[in-house]
Amino acid sequence: MQVTDPKISDIFDGAVQWIVPLFQRHYEWGKKHWETLWSDVEELLHDSVPKPHFFGTIVGQRIETGSSFSLFSLIDGQQRLTTISVLLILLRNKAKQRGDDSLVTKINDRHLINKDEKNDRFTKLKLSSDHNDHANYLKMINSVGSLPKLPPNSLCKAYCFFEEKLQGDSIDLERLWDKLSAFFKVVLR
Repeated sequence: MQVTDPKISDIFDGAVQWIVPLFQRHYEWGKKHWETLWSDVEELLHDSVPKPHFFGTIVGQRIETGSSFSLFSLIDGQQRLTTISVLLILLRNKAKQRGDDSLVTKINDRHLINKDEKNDRFTKLKLSSDHNDHANYLKMINSVGSLPKLPPNSLCKAYCFFEEKLQGDSIDLERLWDKLSAFFKVVLR
């Protein structure tokens, strides 16, 4: 993946999957991290001329597949990518609740799933199966429109944190998705 000015949207572009190896820790970001991210999101939303925001470094190692499907082992950036994916799941669900099927499809097909793939390659981010992170993440991905019943884990808590921030109808979801896609910059290695 060679991108000169990479954005969050570039990471999930095309038929791609980022796999969190078993040796990586499970998802454990908490309120402090989510508040920092949300503060950055609000800054992007309220700037009349938004500036790119540095989201962090994503380090991945390409795994040869012998096909056009791109597979990467995620070495660094798992917590960031997982959090942004949870936020995108929430945006998709809010869009579904508001009847915006166009936005639902954009978020789902560009950032969350590989619609032409099945089984292991279905999601663009594959969390470690250790600690049930991936099983819970799959339930979140597959429950379009609402959060499924999940044990109180960090993924669920992240979703609920951002859901509280998006209460009501005052935030333009399309604009928020646009800002996340276009203005969150990363360093790919």
